[in-house]
Amino acid sequence: MQRDGVKERIISQWLEKAEQDLKAAEALASGETFLYFPACFHAQQAVEKFLKALLTDLQVEFPKTHSIEYLIQLLKPHFPALPPVLLDPKFPEFITRAIPHPGPCRFLPVF
Repeated sequence: MQRDGVKERIISQWLEKAEQDLKAAEALASGETFLYFPACFHAQQAVEKFLKALLTDLQVEFPKTHSIEYLIQLLKPHFPALPPVLLDPKFPEFITRAIPHPGPCRFLPVF
């Protein structure tokens, strides 16, 4: 298999996993019983995997990490026009507090 074929397969795998996490988050966030924490977890996982697919496409190496902030930092050289708020270390906290939600976690992160 050609190198490009391997890269495309890896990207496809990241995207498939991200889509599954996104569907899980949506399923957990819909219906009569809204499961906040599992929905938030799968939403975070989806964002992480979408970023890893993009980094793979750009051929940027990344360590095993669950830090969305770190992955966004790796993208900065490839996307100098990224909004500065995405690179602010307080960005995840800002998003979490920006959308009030009347549930056990009080605030629902939006990704």
